[in-house]
Amino acid sequence: MNIRRSVTQSSVQGRLIAEGLTQRQIAYQRTHPSLVVAPVDKTLSKVNGFEDAQARVVALDVPQQTIEMEVSLYSGAPPIRRRGIRYAPLP
Repeated sequence: MNIRRSVTQSSVQGRLIAEGLTQRQIAYQRTHPSLVVAPVDKTLSKVNGFEDAQARVVALDVPQQTIEMEVSLYSGAPPIRRRGIRYAPLP
């Protein structure tokens, strides 16, 4: 029972961290359109097991205001999410 709870907790934390990193990168891209990667989020150092989680922009199209990004939860791990996003500023 404890193992199942731990696995479920890690899974939920991982999904929330991935979504948070995605939204953080979108917000950063809106305010810094010529830059590619948001600075490392130091608050993740407090989340046991996800200290090295990061969002990486793998393609940037400034004229179209789109990015393609990957989110990895561990250092050297394959991305758990790859997503194309239009980051145009909100009206």
